[in-house]
Amino acid sequence: MGEKLRKRLGRLDGEDIIRIALLAIIAVFLLSLFISIKTGHDKAPESDEIQIPDVTSMTINQAKKTMGDDGIDFDTVVFEGGNFDINLADDLAESPTAENADGFDYTAEKWKSDVVVASQDPKAGNYRRADAYRIVLTLRLRHRALKQYRVAVAAKKEQERQEDETRRAREAEQAAAREAQIRAERQALDSGFSALKAKISAGQCSSVNSCLSDVNALGVAVKYLSSSSYSEVSSEVYQSPDEWRFTIDTTSDSIDLNAESAVLYVEEIPYSELHPDVGVSSSGDGLSSNLGSSGSYSDNDSGGSGSNRWQYYKNCKQVWNALGHGITSSDPGYSRDLDADGDGRACEVKPNY
Repeated sequence: MGEKLRKRLGRLDGEDIIRIALLAIIAVFLLSLFISIKTGHDKAPESDEIQIPDVTSMTINQAKKTMGDDGIDFDTVVFEGGNFDINLADDLAESPTAENADGFDYTAEKWKSDVVVASQDPKAGNYRRADAYRIVLTLRLRHRALKQYRVAVAAKKEQERQEDETRRAREAEQAAAREAQIRAERQALDSGFSALKAKISAGQCSSVNSCLSDVNALGVAVKYLSSSSYSEVSSEVYQSPDEWRFTIDTTSDSIDLNAESAVLYVEEIPYSELHPDVGVSSSGDGLSSNLGSSGSYSDNDSGGSGSNRWQYYKNCKQVWNALGHGITSSDPGYSRDLDADGDGRACEVKPNY
């Protein structure tokens, strides 16, 4: 059989081959057409036109069903209010009181026959889909629904008025309380400052330290100024409050009630007043040769040439001013009052005050 077929094919000329090829192409085309018809691929393409029905005078539900039956996606429909504010109506519908006697939800089932389409844009007719991508329906409330809508709007406005009134009253009460508190604090501050001023004027504050409790009772930030140079000396006063005293020019103007701060004028107490039993050397470096001093002195010097065996140092600043270095227990002027750790070496570090 195979041998006979080869012999027959060998006798075919060019025209026979072309004829066979054409028949094969026709057979394939007919087969494809048959398959397309059987599988439904011969359905006509979707039309570019859309039919918009007339839904005026219909309720929302009726309009929705009618447009759906005509193949219109209801998501493309936009609602506007005719005889009512639809945005306000949406707020009322979302309110927790929507179902109350004073509430209103125009989307609820009970109002479905009272909300109707007053007009539509575009009008009913055939349109290209591209031209009818947005359909606007203007809604109108019938008498029963419109009456309830107005009741709900009035109730909402009254509620907002009451809430606003309550908020304003609360804010006014809080403002009054704050003002009363500030006024009381300022009065207390002024009273405390007046009491401090009275003690200063009466000479009851021999030093800042002696009236420090009155200063702290002010409860405000205090800045100390030198009464002679008007420069700030707060750090010096804080370090040595016994060595400074208030001056009489610390007046009521020195206190700033608005900033809650006070400026106190002070002066450094003269050395001779701090240590009346100790004479100050002519060099002005704080050294003394009086035997009865209550300060720091030493008798360790055995009387070497030119040395002063009774020397007094008020503090480490005077030590460094006089010597340029610290002192030891074998040096004149050494005192345990200057030697914090008691190791026999005092004022080892130069003070910065």
